Amino acid sequence: MYGPIDHPIIRFADVLLMKAKALNESGKTEDAIVEVNKVRKRAGVALLNSSPQTIVNGQEDLRERIRNERRIEFINEGISYFDELRWRTLKETVYAGDNGGAKQVWGAITIKYIWPTDDRKGYIWPIPQTEMDRNPNLVQNEAWN
Repeated sequence: MYGPIDHPIIRFADVLLMKAKALNESGKTEDAIVEVNKVRKRAGVALLNSSPQTIVNGQEDLRERIRNERRIEFINEGISYFDELRWRTLKETVYAGDNGGAKQVWGAITIKYIWPTDDRKGYIWPIPQTEMDRNPNLVQNEAWN
C-alpha cells in the first residue's frame, strides 16, 4: 500500500524487549540486560545495573523489569492488553482492587471492570459460532460450553 505517511508496523523498542525476554528466559540474563539498556538509553532513563536502585537480582527480577518496561514503553498502543493476556497477569494488573475500571481524566472510575467468575474466560476466548458452523470438527473451549 502506498501513502504519503509512513505508518510503523512494529517499533524497534518492541523488537529489543522481545529479544531481551527471549534471552532472559533462555538463561542469558546479562545479554538481556544489554538489550533492555538500549531501550532505556534512548529514553534517557537510568540504565540497569548502573546504580543501586537499578541492580538486577537474577532472572525472575529481570523478567518483571522487562514486563514493566513494556508497560511503560507501549502505554496506550494496544500492546499491553495482549502482553498481560500472554503473561496471565491481566486480572492482577487491570482488574485489581480500586484500580479496575475506565477512568475519567481526573482519575474517578466511570465503568468498573468485572473479572469473569471462571478465570479461564478471562484468558481464553470462545471460538466464534460462525467458525463452529463452518467446521463441525471444532470443539468449543471448555470454559465456554
